[in-house]
Amino acid sequence: MISIGDLNEYITIQRATITTDSMGGQRLSWLDYVSTYAKIEWKEGSSDESNNKIDSDMQIEVTVRNIGANLQQVSGRQSFRIKYPADTGTEDNMVGYWNVNGIKLHGGQYNRYKTMYCSTTSIDNHIIL
Repeated sequence: MISIGDLNEYITIQRATITTDSMGGQRLSWLDYVSTYAKIEWKEGSSDESNNKIDSDMQIEVTVRNIGANLQQVSGRQSFRIKYPADTGTEDNMVGYWNVNGIKLHGGQYNRYKTMYCSTTSIDNHIIL
């Protein structure tokens, strides 16, 4: 059971979009979609070393209240990512980005909460617009 006090981390949910530059080239951009408080649970992680490079992956669950039109539009039909911590105007924040891989609604008949299953690995080649 989640209490409102568990939602104590400020995050920004970003949405993938394609932008066109002045020469007609297209590129993937991430736009801030909605900022809200969330409960963050670090689940598991792994690392692998190959070709003199260490790759790591963390699995994270991010739960938010499923209120407001923008939060209700966050679904598996488009690509979203979590920016954490959200920009608070200070330069000392180390910002990380977590890709949303799955979403679960819960919290009674009104689906009061939305849990986003995230990872730190790159999914740029699997973007759904």
